[in-house]
Amino acid sequence: MPCSIRTASSAATLAASFALVAAPALAMDPVGTIAGTLDGEAREWRTLSVPSEGTTTANLQSFGPVTMVSIQGHDAESGSIMRGVLSIELGLMGTDASAMRVDESVGYYPDGMSGPFWVAGQEGGPLEIAFDTLALTGDPAAAGTVTADLCRKEGMFDPADTSDCIRLEARFETPLSIEE
Repeated sequence: MPCSIRTASSAATLAASFALVAAPALAMDPVGTIAGTLDGEAREWRTLSVPSEGTTTANLQSFGPVTMVSIQGHDAESGSIMRGVLSIELGLMGTDASAMRVDESVGYYPDGMSGPFWVAGQEGGPLEIAFDTLALTGDPAAAGTVTADLCRKEGMFDPADTSDCIRLEARFETPLSIEE
């Protein structure tokens, strides 16, 4: 299966985010949570603020008529900020929470950018993202739930194996930074 534009975009976003949080000199503070079960096991991830960079691992960015929302949680129990990352992404065709959604995806990266990982959305299994709150202006924030069947991918450009999936059921709540 060929690589989609979304896959390439997600790879670039993840690589940039991993590079940001991997920088050892940067102080990071937890600002939000994603909590639930992954493959039946209770898990918790934290979205992080990087004050020196004026950003967080949960953000929104506008590209013309599209607003991209990215919520990246880091597993504090993994022993490395680069491992156990959960990424929730979606695009909105507009600039408010009622806009039509496009390109919804969820990814779980147990070993960071190396090794197999798990995806749902355009690739992989089905997913549902439901918002209790999605504020894109003022004090941007997101809260809601995500349910997904995450299917295994051996590499970024390999197809997802829809016969090898794990279930994610989680609740998220985090402020969003505005990326320029």
